[in-house]
Amino acid sequence: MNVLYLIHRYGQTFGGAERYIHTMAQRMAAEGHSVTIYTSNVVDIEGFWKRGKRRVPAEDSWHKGVRVRCFQARVLPLHSYLCYLLSRVPWDAVGLALAPPGFVLPGLWRAVVSERGFGLVHAAAYPSLMYLGAIAAHRSGARLVLMPCTHPGTYGDDAQRRYFLSPRMVHLYNRADAVIALTNLERQTLIQAGVVAERVYVTGAGVDPKASQGADPARFRQAHGPSTATPVVAFIGHKTEGKGALFLLDACEQLLADRLNLVVAMLGERTDVFRQRYRKLPSEVRARVLD
Repeated sequence: MNVLYLIHRYGQTFGGAERYIHTMAQRMAAEGHSVTIYTSNVVDIEGFWKRGKRRVPAEDSWHKGVRVRCFQARVLPLHSYLCYLLSRVPWDAVGLALAPPGFVLPGLWRAVVSERGFGLVHAAAYPSLMYLGAIAAHRSGARLVLMPCTHPGTYGDDAQRRYFLSPRMVHLYNRADAVIALTNLERQTLIQAGVVAERVYVTGAGVDPKASQGADPARFRQAHGPSTATPVVAFIGHKTEGKGALFLLDACEQLLADRLNLVVAMLGERTDVFRQRYRKLPSEVRARVLD
């Protein structure tokens, strides 16, 4: 089978969706399928809407049997504000293709409408990529799988529906052959928004036992300070509002005041808004939030 995956980053960094696609793509290639990735050259997630963030060369490559097509991302003047306005355009080729946070990837857009021959298209994580995946599937007459990664419960209701559960997105999900939910809560959220229940499958994010081999909590405590008797609350993920990182950071001041022996360890990619919020914490709180 000739498989196409659309994911915002591939290889240069790992978030949950990126790792999921990375693992699936390599497994499919190892099983003899022809696998292509469409992705961006962005390293820092904020690089999609802010200038000056890290990037890799926008060039094609092969990695463990997977063909990786890496496209240059562009940042528009007043990027976030402009993409928010454009997302309200009723024509999906504008309103969904440029939905916030606004992935401006002209090369990827051209590839979506020009390349053919895929039997399966799997698009993940953001409305714009899922819309482009639907275009690619339609052009090839391929089966379409969408994986929204909606993170229900971490956004306010308005933001949640605006980005993932708008009527246009629900219509897009209902055009897919399958919609992947990572939890039962996400499945119920999608169904309540109007997605046909029979299209939604709960897969979980998957755990690779080999990835934890060699993990040593004692080594972590020795390197970062907490004693063996100190309870540690761990957060692992991109430090964004959508992942709940900012909510946890806001809670730390009260939490650590009530639990004097507690330490919070936050692992993952920092964002500017996280850094700003972290710097505003009292120094005695920052000392117990490992970042």
